[in-house]
Amino acid sequence: LVEEALPESTPAEMAKAWVEEYLSETRPSEDFEAAAMLARPFVKDGKTYIVLRGMVQWLRIARGEKTNNRELARYLNQAGAKSETIYIGADQERKPTTRYAFDVTAFAP
Repeated sequence: LVEEALPESTPAEMAKAWVEEYLSETRPSEDFEAAAMLARPFVKDGKTYIVLRGMVQWLRIARGEKTNNRELARYLNQAGAKSETIYIGADQERKPTTRYAFDVTAFAP
């Protein structure tokens, strides 16, 4: 388990600690399309990603943290995570769906 973030922690430090704990409790899936659609962590092309909606829900339930997508995105950006658009289901029969996910490979335990 990740040690509790100290009250003096910066938002970036808190975000890193939250991501480490989230990924240790919610294993990233190799099936990136299914995981992204369900807002779960996933691995794609050797990188680990999180979807904001899933992590915000986990923070509320597991940690009692009251945050939202915008605030968490800002903290993750400050910590150095990069937002990417992930295309899902792009083939001849279906139009692609997109999800915005953060590359948190550097924070993965």
